[in-house]
This record gives sequence, C-alpha cells and structure tokens, in this order.
Amino acid sequence: MNLIILTLTFYLQLLITRVSTLPLPRSKKAKTLPTTKASFPRIPSGQNGINISYPALLYIRHTGKFVKVTSNEINALTTKEDKHAELLLTARGKLVWTKYGFQRGISIQGKYSKTFVCMNSTGRVSLKKIFNKQKCLFYMKIHKNGYYTFRLVSNEKRFLGFKQNGETKLGHKTEYHHKAAWMVMQIKHS
Repeated sequence: MNLIILTLTFYLQLLITRVSTLPLPRSKKAKTLPTTKASFPRIPSGQNGINISYPALLYIRHTGKFVKVTSNEINALTTKEDKHAELLLTARGKLVWTKYGFQRGISIQGKYSKTFVCMNSTGRVSLKKIFNKQKCLFYMKIHKNGYYTFRLVSNEKRFLGFKQNGETKLGHKTEYHHKAAWMVMQIKHS
C-alpha cells in the first residue's frame, strides 16, 4: 500500500512541475526532459540543494527597457547591449510547495558587478555583495499573459517592480497585476 502511495505521489509531482526525470540505462545520472511548452524560458530546477545559474536579461514592460545592476545602483533604463544588463539568475535551495505550486527560490545577481538584488524589511530594493536568504531570494512566476513576476520568499506580499522612470518601486506597493512588476526574461546562450 505504501509503495502505491509513493508511486502516485511521485507521478503527481512530475505532472505538477512539468519536468520528468528518467534514469539513463546503466548510469547513475539522470536525464532531464524539458516541458512541452517551449514558449517560455525556464530555469531548470536540477536536484534539491544544487544551485543552478543562468545568464539572462530582464525586460521591464513599464519602462520598455532592461534592468541594469551595477555595484551601487539598480534601474530599468538600459539597452540589452549594456554589459551591466546581463544578470545571473540562480535557482537556490530545495523545491517547496507553495500556493502557486512547486517552486524554488531564485536569486538575481549582476553578472559583472557580483551584487545581489535584495529587498529590506521596509520593501525598498537594495544591492548586497553577500547573499542573504531572507532578503535576496525571490519566487519567479510565469503568468498567462507571458510575463514573469518576482515575489520575495520571506514576504508573499512584496514584489520586485520598477516605476516608469526606471527607479525601483517599493515592494509592498507593487502587486502581481501591476505593469511595474511584469518582466520578460531572455536567457543568454553562451
């Protein structure tokens, strides 16, 4: 009976996360098959506890520009040719069940500045050189309209957003349906 429940739980988890893992013949390694929906770039979750980084650009709908992270400022007023527009999105920690389904925390780091995008207790977006799990970890969600939103893991009501002038918007004044929070992610292939 326990084997049946375990098997059903395993297959249910595969359906929910839309990623299936099959062992290769005579190998201890596993092969990951991507989802059939190829219209949205996905950050593979890997195995629990393994951090996976991907270079990406974040386009903000509200400004029509890309996010730029330098060592001391973050804004959404640059073009994709700017080297500081390239970010490292890293899937961190274990896969957890939230009300939005299975998710992993995502950290956003400037590729060249090596600073993390964080949000403090008042909802203000800041940059930190050292990663902080409470302040620098976001859940990424893909919406039906094709846009991504980044929600702070430690506070579900705070979203990463940018005003029309490119400045960051306070996290508690940004909601998932605001244009300020809608982003398009372009994964950079090297």
